[in-house]
Amino acid sequence: MVSVDGVSTLEFDQPITNYSVSINHRNHLGVITNNTFSLNGTPSVINFTDANNQITYGINAQTAFGMLVF
Repeated sequence: MVSVDGVSTLEFDQPITNYSVSINHRNHLGVITNNTFSLNGTPSVINFTDANNQITYGINAQTAFGMLVF
């Protein structure tokens, strides 16, 4: 994800700690990570699209349909 300018990374002014990451979008159901991620001020990549390493919370919360499976 990028900031509203389409290029810059997202930045949050929050304490450095572990967070559950969620995404809500107007054209999709919301998703949240199963585990917390340490967000400490350095850029992090959290991949919700990896069919082999599904990180979403809940049973059958993610599908492999339309994803690349290696």
